[in-house]
Amino acid sequence: MGGKQCTTIEQIPLPEITINQRVRFAIYCALEVYKDKAFIEWAEAWLSGKDRNADTARAAGAARAAGAAR
Repeated sequence: MGGKQCTTIEQIPLPEITINQRVRFAIYCALEVYKDKAFIEWAEAWLSGKDRNADTARAAGAARAAGAAR
């Protein structure tokens, strides 16, 4: 059993993944391991579409950095 030769019958194009899809995936991954309350609140708001403001994201990052410095 085995094969030494293949013939392409049909090429299937790769899916186009948007930036929002990549960000959503990254947030879901982070939520699996990072349990900071402020981050979870921000992530849930972003995922729901309630708050995707860049200033809010920066504030969440700054809060996380301040907490890590303690």
